[in-house]
Amino acid sequence: MIQVRITCPECKVQRWLSVNMKGFQAWKAGMPIQRALPELSPDDREALMTGFCNVCWDVMFGFEDFESEFANV
Repeated sequence: MIQVRITCPECKVQRWLSVNMKGFQAWKAGMPIQRALPELSPDDREALMTGFCNVCWDVMFGFEDFESEFANV
């Protein structure tokens, strides 16, 4: 296992993610992240790929905002 530091580009919160070194190397070499690191949650894979934490991702792209925007329609 290796520790990867992730800094959210939106909120600047930093966190560490433990990942399998062979899987991480396979992903960096071009393997789809779902195959290379299947043990990670979807939120952790997204954070690894884009840096965005799940809170900022949900605020920017999530369904919560979409649903609340059209709640009175």
